[in-house]
Amino acid sequence: MDLYIDRIKFTDYENLDEFLKIYEPTLSEIGANSILIPIYEKKWLKEKEIVSGEKLLDFYTAKKDWKKAETVAKELFSIDKSISSLERYTSILKESGNNDSALEIIKTELASATEETRKNRLKEMLFELLTETGNIEEAAEFFENSPQEKAKTEEKIREYIEAGNFEAAEKATNTFISDNFERNILFSLSAKKQNDAEKENSILKPIIFEALSRKDTYTLNRLSELNQDKRQFALFLRKALEFIGENSERPTEPFPNFFALEKEKICEFAGFNEKDEFLREFVQIISSIPNKTKITAKPLHTNKHRILTQLIEYIKLSCNFDELEGLWDEESQTPVKAVISQVPYIVFGPDSLQTDFEKLKFMTLRGSFLLSCGLENTSPEKAEKILSALQSAGKEKVKFVKSIRPTFQNRMLELVRFLENTDISEIRSYLVKLNDASLWHAFYFDPDIAEIKDQAKAEDFVNRFFL
Repeated sequence: MDLYIDRIKFTDYENLDEFLKIYEPTLSEIGANSILIPIYEKKWLKEKEIVSGEKLLDFYTAKKDWKKAETVAKELFSIDKSISSLERYTSILKESGNNDSALEIIKTELASATEETRKNRLKEMLFELLTETGNIEEAAEFFENSPQEKAKTEEKIREYIEAGNFEAAEKATNTFISDNFERNILFSLSAKKQNDAEKENSILKPIIFEALSRKDTYTLNRLSELNQDKRQFALFLRKALEFIGENSERPTEPFPNFFALEKEKICEFAGFNEKDEFLREFVQIISSIPNKTKITAKPLHTNKHRILTQLIEYIKLSCNFDELEGLWDEESQTPVKAVISQVPYIVFGPDSLQTDFEKLKFMTLRGSFLLSCGLENTSPEKAEKILSALQSAGKEKVKFVKSIRPTFQNRMLELVRFLENTDISEIRSYLVKLNDASLWHAFYFDPDIAEIKDQAKAEDFVNRFFL
């Protein structure tokens, strides 16, 4: 080392370049910057040549001698006004804790800039420094709500999250991101980075339906990951992803192991009032009166109709509907229909085997719910028949009640009294609500998004019964 020092002492200034050419690679390799720094200091002081200044700046930066680095960087910027030179200068100012000076220099350059590309980069630098230092409100003055600027801002916020600068990310998100959906996504990413699954879940759940409308797969996939233990919610999310065109690697179970919601909860959600509940009970009881309707359909064939047999057994078990039976009608023009005869029947036609099974299951679940409430359908004609039954019961109570099974006779007398002033409009209203109830009953088992996408209460149902 002393040999190199002696050589420098006896080398004229004019020959320093030759010295560096011969010895700098070796000195750099052995880390002898202490020998090289004085040489470049001399060259910089005398020549102010950019290459020497940049070399000297690298040495000072490596030593973290920010005061000397700042002096050289300032002088370099006075010579070289390029963006890269300014970025280097402000970076050193930030390292030395002199953020105010860095801000002042960027603002000065921005005020005098005329070239658009330079102006845009200066604005980015100003935005970054202001948000990094917590001056979010001031940063907002330089924010333009164009797609390009918005994308850059979101990118910066994501960088803050990745770097663990959660406070800056939150401030920037609150200031610059006006779209509530996008704000929630960014807040959830911050929670994810902090391993706060509970918070992440609470942020993403309220935007499920917004994610559906935007076809945003990230939200739905991430919620699926967070809620694998909630089988019903997980099924809903899988169906939601299928609805927006994202095919799941896991096939949907045709018969998930769920049990029906209590009928009272479904009816309450559908808006039943006290009179609706009395009507439901009245219709259910009179449906047990022996019916002479002839059924030409045949029992389901164990092999040919295996999937239909499984569907009926699934409904009987999961809905506690032991009376339900399945039949096959070769002449039927519809895939599935509900029929009340001696017992409640689901009658399948040839089209049932050509219909998408999930759609068929949904229709069958709706029909079975109506059957459990004593009805085959909720057509306007049913309202007239219910009113006629009420009127007959009111005129000849004793005769009417005797046609009912003994175990229901006393209750039927009470129901007839409760319902004696019911008019046709109330019955029609009840049937509309019952039809809604059948929809939500089926959706609970088979959350087909296409069936409820236009329903105002869809989000409320998911929040109440799936989350």
